[in-house]
Amino acid sequence: MDPQRLPPPRLSRVLRRTRLERALADAALSGGIYLQGIAGSGKTTLVASWLRAERRPALWYRVSPTDEDPARFFESLGAAVAPALEPYTPGAPAPRFFAELFSRLRRRTALVFEDFHQVAPDGAVARAAAIALDQASRDHPVVLVSRAPPPPSVARA
Repeated sequence: MDPQRLPPPRLSRVLRRTRLERALADAALSGGIYLQGIAGSGKTTLVASWLRAERRPALWYRVSPTDEDPARFFESLGAAVAPALEPYTPGAPAPRFFAELFSRLRRRTALVFEDFHQVAPDGAVARAAAIALDQASRDHPVVLVSRAPPPPSVARA
């Protein structure tokens, strides 16, 4: 696991975008958020400032192309929550993994996948994100941050 991929970004002086932060807060009530914008548009800063304004903890995961190996992806994500989280094995039901993961997160913790545009549209991470979105709640929203439109599996969720 690469620990640099897990901490939320640190913010210094940020111009608050309260209207957009309110829109994220409203969207989080349904559990899932897909935030798309061009490079440099402030997506990451917006999500981080919304989390800070809401005093909402987050598990922040920067997606990389190496995550298309399901075992590596689930191992990295699980280790960020608790070393005792049962490791995912290929063929095992991912819904059980996310149910356990959400049960171990503090209340109101958001699960953020940054750089979601790096995932293969039909790959392991896209399928896992769709399952996470299905299990997301107002207590544990899932936020996907991307430069590209959502892949079909995520768009359906």
